[in-house]
Amino acid sequence: MAKDPGSIYEAGRRGQSWLKIKPANTLDLVALAVGRSSIEVAQQHPSGALDPESGQYVMLGKTFKGMTDETLQWQTDTFQDYATRDDSYVTYLRPHFVA
Repeated sequence: MAKDPGSIYEAGRRGQSWLKIKPANTLDLVALAVGRSSIEVAQQHPSGALDPESGQYVMLGKTFKGMTDETLQWQTDTFQDYATRDDSYVTYLRPHFVA
């Protein structure tokens, strides 16, 4: 915990003038597949990272919201060129796009 340097001193109080400090860990993940809604890409499905021991990509999470209509249209237009296989619900991608 650390006191926000811009806050006003209040004896014996913590409140919102204290900040919790945590280490930031980030990963660069690749899009491994996308879900489909009719003919359009509806959502990004699994994101993953390369396992250095096996040489295979491992799913670490999923992204489902927060994408704009423009992003969804770009995915629909672009991701088919990177598809490795497709079923009626999911298009699996060659790892190329950092998510």
